[in-house]
Amino acid sequence: MIDKYTLSHFVRNSDFHFFIQRARLTKPTFHVHAHEFSELVVIENGAAIHVTDVETHPISAGDVIVLNGDMRHGFEQAEGLELCNIMYNPFGLLDSSDDLHHLAGYHALFVLEPLYRQHNKFLSRLRLDHDELLYVSRLISNLLGEFENRPPGFQTMIRAHFIHLVIYLSRLYQEYRPNQHTWQLAAVMNYIADNYTNPISLDDLASQAHLSTSHFERVFRATFHTSPIDYVIRLRLRKACELMRLPHYTISQIAFEVGFSDSNYFSRQFKRIIHKTPSQYRKDLQNGMTR
Repeated sequence: MIDKYTLSHFVRNSDFHFFIQRARLTKPTFHVHAHEFSELVVIENGAAIHVTDVETHPISAGDVIVLNGDMRHGFEQAEGLELCNIMYNPFGLLDSSDDLHHLAGYHALFVLEPLYRQHNKFLSRLRLDHDELLYVSRLISNLLGEFENRPPGFQTMIRAHFIHLVIYLSRLYQEYRPNQHTWQLAAVMNYIADNYTNPISLDDLASQAHLSTSHFERVFRATFHTSPIDYVIRLRLRKACELMRLPHYTISQIAFEVGFSDSNYFSRQFKRIIHKTPSQYRKDLQNGMTR
């Protein structure tokens, strides 16, 4: 049995990092494994025990689980377990949808919950009721039809259907808010996405989480392994890299456009994080050396 999967084990096209399958476990156990990609799991029928390196917990029809990176998991005591696995590279499929990053439920379900699950007990989950699960199953069927039949334009349709599914689940999470701790940081991430072009202070972010500044900074560092302000800087630089593709923007204009008030400070931070000067990055873009 493979202990760690990559998308190359599943996908036919190495440039399109997406795979979907419906599966029914015919044995009570599916071995513990990890993968280099993200995985969205929807339990459509039956029940089992979900096993991770941190703990075990029961799952059943309607449960939605998002796993990122190297999170190890498997199933035990499966009884009639039917599930859908969607395996994807979030940087290719979800980062292109700017709307998602203005949806707090997306940050909570698809970013924060998987981070917590790598080191903490399974404190919360999104659980679909009967009608919600029927709707999600129809969306899954649409995705499967495009993925298996591959008609002209299927990649664009898969992106559209998948983003539809992600937004629907994110809105449900936002409505139910099963984990208040997750929701506090999700509100902060949403605030940053909405306001990164404006001045943002540590106190501003702490107030969004309704926490003291010192406690907020500790919680944020424990979750993201960086400071809140460095997180803001990195988001601004990602946006700057996108604008570098537009030749009518000067580097100084790009710096101000993404929230830096000092173009020299922008250049220093760009070199620190991107490991190139802005001019070098733009030149590499023009030469096709940067994607």
